[in-house]
Amino acid sequence: MSRRYGVIGCRPPPEDSLDYEVKMVLFLSICEAVIEAVNELPDGSVVVSGGAKGVDSVAVTAAKARGLETKEHLPDYARYGAKMAPIVRNILIVDDSDELIAFPAPWSTGTWHAIGEARNREKPVCVMKI
Repeated sequence: MSRRYGVIGCRPPPEDSLDYEVKMVLFLSICEAVIEAVNELPDGSVVVSGGAKGVDSVAVTAAKARGLETKEHLPDYARYGAKMAPIVRNILIVDDSDELIAFPAPWSTGTWHAIGEARNREKPVCVMKI
């Protein structure tokens, strides 16, 4: 059976954020690290994602370029509402993964939530620090 890797992380910084240019340099470095991490996964791996702009979409694109299977858990806003949909999505990613590879940035609270969920379930978590 294929090992399933949840690859999660930050979104691009908001354009109106303080120090946008500095944050964008960090974000681009994170995206490069995501591509490297996906390229190092064993053949036959499955990349599980949340479908968000940023790390999620970069991971899926890199996985598809390698011919790896992907699974995206999109937030269901109609069912869970604006506040709970991302939380439920994070839990689905964690539950659908054998291991979590996380690429957080200082502005990415959702990534830290998913890391906590994985740790609570005693799943392996690799937090990449860029």
